[in-house]
Amino acid sequence: MNKQKLFLWLVFLGLISFSCDITDSPPPEVKPPGYQENILWPSLSDSPWPMVHHDPQSTGRSNLGGPITGSIKWEYTDQYEVNTGVAISSDSIIYTVAGGLLALDNNGEKNG
Repeated sequence: MNKQKLFLWLVFLGLISFSCDITDSPPPEVKPPGYQENILWPSLSDSPWPMVHHDPQSTGRSNLGGPITGSIKWEYTDQYEVNTGVAISSDSIIYTVAGGLLALDNNGEKNG
């Protein structure tokens, strides 16, 4: 009788262990330090720099290549100091705040 109970318990435990999914899940993909996750944000403009600090994560980094030479194309000077971030629209207009909303084109000229 004890052997029959032991056998039934072993069969029961065997059925439970084989019916459970104990497969290993694949390890998570290891990303390098400082990896910038690209999270889609439908309300952002489709431009190189759609908001202050580039993206909703506020990384301040772009996935585009930087300048080839260290030359300055143009500078903008005004009586007001620009002490906020900038945003670039899909038509390359640069927006910032300097005594009010300021829009500059590709050549540093006021737009509008």
